[in-house]
Amino acid sequence: MSIHLFDLPEGVTETEYLADIEKMNSFFIASGYGKNYTVLKVADDNDAESYLYALVSSYPSAEVYEASHDQGEEYNAYMDELSAKYSSIWDTEIYRKVYTIN
Repeated sequence: MSIHLFDLPEGVTETEYLADIEKMNSFFIASGYGKNYTVLKVADDNDAESYLYALVSSYPSAEVYEASHDQGEEYNAYMDELSAKYSSIWDTEIYRKVYTIN
């Protein structure tokens, strides 16, 4: 499983970000992996002031993780586009790849 904790960049709405993630998910769905990424948000009654969003994905194995991210040129081009658009997220996020231990 991977977890990305982040804040949306100024000027990017939740709706816009969710649309970008759904397009990214479309690559995984088309390749038979199913919807891969889910976006979570800290509850409004939480006092948190930063890292208000989480992007979570889950994989049955490290091999599936690697294979699912080898989507070809169109996927790579889209990821380059997202990388440029969301560089402020990727520069400041807290990213963890986690594994079940029990």
